[in-house]
Order: sequence, then structure tokens, then C-alpha cells
Amino acid sequence: MLFRAADISQLTSEEMETYKKSITEYADVQNAMLYASEEAMKKGIEQGIEQTAINCLKLGIPVEEIVKITELSPEQIKRLIP
Repeated sequence: MLFRAADISQLTSEEMETYKKSITEYADVQNAMLYASEEAMKKGIEQGIEQTAINCLKLGIPVEEIVKITELSPEQIKRLIP
């Protein structure tokens, strides 16, 4: 870590600006990847809940019970009926 600080301290002002910009860009990419991962996980969970509701409907479970199981609204469940 100390060597890195020594290396950074020897950068010209132009190099320092480039270095700071690269750190910012790296952080932006990391944040974008984290956001995309979280969104994908949410989408997967939603799809899993919808598939559970569909399976319940196929088994003849009443919509009121599926609401309790999945926490979907009756309207959301009715949209899943083929």
C-alpha cells in the first residue's frame, strides 16, 4: 500500500486526473454491475412466484389461497390464467 501511495504521489497533474477518472469509471462500472445483478435477482424471484401461482392454479387451488401463498394480488393471479 505504501508503494502505491509513493507511485501515485509521483504522477503529474495530468496523470493524476487520468488516474482519478479511471477510479471513478471503475466505481461506476462496479455500481452498474451490482444494480444489474440485483435487478436480475428480483426478476428471477418474481418469475418464481408467478410460476408458483400458475402451478397452484393448475392444481385447482382457489385464488384466495394463492394470494396467501404468493402474496400476489387477485388481479395479478387472474392475469396468469391461460
